[in-house]
Amino acid sequence: MKRLVLIFAMVFCLCGCSSKQTTFTNNDFALSETNITSKGIMCGSTSEEFKTAYSDFVKTIGVMYSDDNSIKESTIDKIDYDKSCRVYLSAICIDDDCISTNDFIKQNKIKNGIDNWFSENTEYLDSHTAIYKCLIFTFENGNVYNIESYEKNYNDEK
Repeated sequence: MKRLVLIFAMVFCLCGCSSKQTTFTNNDFALSETNITSKGIMCGSTSEEFKTAYSDFVKTIGVMYSDDNSIKESTIDKIDYDKSCRVYLSAICIDDDCISTNDFIKQNKIKNGIDNWFSENTEYLDSHTAIYKCLIFTFENGNVYNIESYEKNYNDEK
């Protein structure tokens, strides 16, 4: 019986020590020369491949359906990928440590938008490098049709 308890304890410890990454890094927002993400997503990838690659990274995600043209928050599993849409994965990288844009907004209690917050808090930019990074995935009929990478360095704008 003691062996069984010991085996279960070891299994639980190993499961808890997983090396699975759950935060973004700077490299996650770079596209290769052939337009492939660091997670292996490319034009033609399915929505299932996309969800598998990014579901551990984001809680909420921005989505804009072509028939609506307004960005809404959703979860990666609740997006209707069969509709024409754009999906936004974004982060704020502070001194090369990335945090989801939503988490940054919550931590800093930002109400008037992130651009306004940085323009009003220039002292923050005096001691930190702040870069907004975003991957924009366009979906058509359940597959990735296009991928774009965008970044904005807030220190360049102070």
